[in-house]
Amino acid sequence: MNGLISVIVPIYRVEEYLCQCIDSIIKQTYHNLEIILVDDGSPDNCGAICDDYAKKDDRIRVIHKKNGGLSDARNVGIDIAQGDYLSFIDSDDYVSEDYIAYLYTLLISNDADMSICGHISFQDGKEIDVQSREVVLRILNQIEFFEGFMYDKYASYAWAKLYKKEIFQRLRYPNTPSEDVAIIHKVVSKSDKIAYKNGAKYFYRVRKNSLSSWYEFSEKKLEFLDINQALCHFVLKKYPQLKSATSSLLARNYCTVLRELYNSHSYNECTEKKLVYNVKKNATLSLKDGHISIKQKICILSVCVHPSIFKLLCRVFKQKSI
Repeated sequence: MNGLISVIVPIYRVEEYLCQCIDSIIKQTYHNLEIILVDDGSPDNCGAICDDYAKKDDRIRVIHKKNGGLSDARNVGIDIAQGDYLSFIDSDDYVSEDYIAYLYTLLISNDADMSICGHISFQDGKEIDVQSREVVLRILNQIEFFEGFMYDKYASYAWAKLYKKEIFQRLRYPNTPSEDVAIIHKVVSKSDKIAYKNGAKYFYRVRKNSLSSWYEFSEKKLEFLDINQALCHFVLKKYPQLKSATSSLLARNYCTVLRELYNSHSYNECTEKKLVYNVKKNATLSLKDGHISIKQKICILSVCVHPSIFKLLCRVFKQKSI
């Protein structure tokens, strides 16, 4: 008997994309699903669309609630989920027909607590994030995941993953920017074994202007940096041997936000000083790190010498992140 899997879909203002998302879920080759559609007070026709699908498929449960944001919608889904396993799908994305079967087989066959698959980012029907097509299987312990995370091998996204429900027994998504980053270290700390296979089974929609807005400076970016600091402190307390990796991650992230600050209309000296200070604080170990690129090291070094040199280099490299 295959285990019951609860698929949680938070929904808000995605009327244009919602049917493609739900259709991709109900067509899964793995049938033992509980599909939880959480209408987060969406002001468009999303709620009615959900109700129509529930009439056609008895695996679908619809929750209509007051708008509380992405984290709150996911948490409501977790609270009522009856499955042995959880998977999250964002309502403007869609998945391949074997998405659940792929993740479930990966988890069960490797006796893992969490499984991860690859994804494809697309915009207007075109791929914008082309990943390696060579499929690789990795069975990871916690330290291996965290080290890979620091070097962008593994992502914090809630989606493209399958979890044993017990991981979320006392764990919920915080109401904060970058909620996935804010919780990933707690999720991993409850997973003794993680199975990763990069077959692209999840399709992540990049909406118009979303990429450009992500690479623009805002005060929320400072909150994101604080969340990263907390994550790194958590990891270091448990795995002090990852100090070089955490320093590299922090230095790169602070450089990226500093670049965004220089290109924005929100420049202020206090913010610049805070960012430069934190780059310098993490620079020594980062510059010795053999896992980051020469470009990244040059950027970090230039901030330490003088931020104006870094500003010039960003124009030369024309990169959106460090």
